Parts: sequence; structure tokens; C-alpha cells
Amino acid sequence: MLNKDIKKEIYRKSWKIINSMKNEIKENFQAPSIGVFIGHYNYPNVNAGLLSSFNYLKNFDGMDVMNILMERAKIVNSRKSLSVKKSFDKSKEIVLAEKPVQTEIFLKKLPTIKLNLSKFTRPILIHAGLNKFKLVENPRIRHAVEKIIDDEMKAQDSIIKLYKYEDVDKISQILSAGIIGKDKKLVPTRWSITATDDILSKNLINKIKSYNEITEFRVFHIIYLGNEFIIILYPSSWGFEMIESWGAEPSIDYELYFGRKKYANNIEGAYYAARLAVAEYLSKIKKQASCTIMRLVHKEYFAPLGVWVIRNAVRKSFKQYLKFSNIKETLNFIGSNYPFSKTFIIKSHIIPNLLQRKLNKFY
Repeated sequence: MLNKDIKKEIYRKSWKIINSMKNEIKENFQAPSIGVFIGHYNYPNVNAGLLSSFNYLKNFDGMDVMNILMERAKIVNSRKSLSVKKSFDKSKEIVLAEKPVQTEIFLKKLPTIKLNLSKFTRPILIHAGLNKFKLVENPRIRHAVEKIIDDEMKAQDSIIKLYKYEDVDKISQILSAGIIGKDKKLVPTRWSITATDDILSKNLINKIKSYNEITEFRVFHIIYLGNEFIIILYPSSWGFEMIESWGAEPSIDYELYFGRKKYANNIEGAYYAARLAVAEYLSKIKKQASCTIMRLVHKEYFAPLGVWVIRNAVRKSFKQYLKFSNIKETLNFIGSNYPFSKTFIIKSHIIPNLLQRKLNKFY
């Protein structure tokens, strides 16, 4: 739960930002629109929101949690209730555009603050009722992307093809806006993010299984926005597990070579975001491995910012690593340098399996 003093500080700073934009944001105003946000409450009748901002930064590198929240406070979520089976006005052009699209927005009343914090999605703080909106300029859409959208195919096939041209965030926006798939409809943003991570990582993993295994144990470590990660890659066939703690008993979700059939209820969206980052790395080096990710959430991460934090952190961690020749050396190093890992390792499903199968090989 968000600390009361921190919550007050967020509201105070957010109101300051709203007041600074009074001359720009009125009941009828123009601003660049950067995407859409589709809620999940009361599904299939959801809040469909248009995200607009005058000076929003996309890259948060070097910023702390509070500064990121304040960047998100520069975004106005103009929303209205809509059935997921209905089209959300001109949202298709906005999410497909190569850059933010100048838009004229007609609000029901001036924006208010309401904290919308989620482990899945980026924070949204500023909300307003939407009457309508219209595009002021013609958006520029990449030809290859437009061609994929125009082809009638399953959503997962479109997502895999789009991955050649667009980043994960953009693809999840396209899925959320309901413009791909044979049965086109709006998809809540939190669902579209996880679905995109899941589809892309499964596609990569299928290819990874044909690669040779790495020949050593690799350990990666990173602290990113108050999230500490230890990542271990083992010379083994594909397997993946994520263990995390928000200050309580660690939770775990895992899969072995043939994957998992059920949703990762313990780790949820973070599991799929981390798995995609690992699959991207193995695909890049053209190697196969099993992986354990340990995530400890520190007090500096006082407000959830979405699963992009996990995906980015794991991606950044792969810039450098330490090598070990056997699992005993690996676990001794981790236990000595990161004491919190000891309670995580006990939860592991992959480590005991490796000890049983490969103890003689590596000792």
C-alpha cells in the first residue's frame, strides 16, 4: 500500500503540474496524442482513454520513481465508456503513427487527479471525461506496419510480424486498440501487455530450443529503480523461473522445457516481461540455457510503475556478467555476495533439478 505521506506528495506535485498547464488544457484543447489506455474494470464495457501530453518524455533513464510519476502526471487520459466491440474513434491512426499525432480534444470537464497505479501498466494520474476528439494532422505510418495491419490474420501472427519493425510497447498498444486479429475488439491495456510479452517470448523460445547450450554458468546483477535482480543462466536445456519478494515470503512461478499451461498467478505480468528479455538475449547470442531470476523490491520502489520496469532491468543486466565453471561455485558466490538470495534459492525448482542431473558432470 502506498505510504500516506508519499501519496500526499504525489498529489501536491501533480496539482502543481495541472496548474502549470491551465493555459494549455481547457475543455477544448489541442495536444500531441501518444497512445491509448483501455481499462479492464466492468469488462466488456470499459473506459477507453486517449493519452495526450505537451512535453512528455519517453525515456526515463536516470530518473527516480517520483520523477517518473511526475512525467506521467503531464499526460491527460481523456476517457469514455465504450463496449470492447466498438471502435475507439481515430485511435487506430494514433497508435500506428511513427510519432505523436496532433489532436483536438473536447472534454466534458477539466481534468482531475486520481492515482491509477498498477504492477502491469504505466501510472496514470490525470483523468478527464471525453466527449470526442479529432486528428488535426495526417499521421505518418510505416508502410510495412500498415501492410501487416491490413492483412487478415490471427492476432498472434500479426504480433510476431510487427516485432520486426516495432518495439514491445508499440505492439501492445496496437493490440489494445483492437486493430489486429480476425475478431477485432478493444483489449484492456494490462492484458495486451502480458499477451504481447507471452506471444513474442514463446516464439523466440521455440527457436532457442534448437541452439546449443551455453558452456558455463553466467550470473548477472542489477539494481534498477529500487528493484534488485540476480539472474543465473545455466548450461542446460530451456527452463525458466522467477522468484520475487516485496518484503514478504518470496513467490515463484516457473516452467521447464515444455513450458507452462496456466497463467503465472504468483508473479503475474512481471514473469512474462522478464521471460521475454531472457529469450531476446538467448536469441541474440544463439544459445540455449535454463534461467533463474531473483527479484527483491526495495523501499525505493514505493509505487509500482508497470512491467516495463522488469523488462528494461533484465535487458540492461545482460551488458556484463560473471562466469563460473560449476553450480557449486555459482551458488557460493551468490550466497556470499547477496545474502537475500538464500531464501530465494530454497524456492527454486530449477536448481535442485540441475543438482540431481548434473552434479557429477560439474564437480
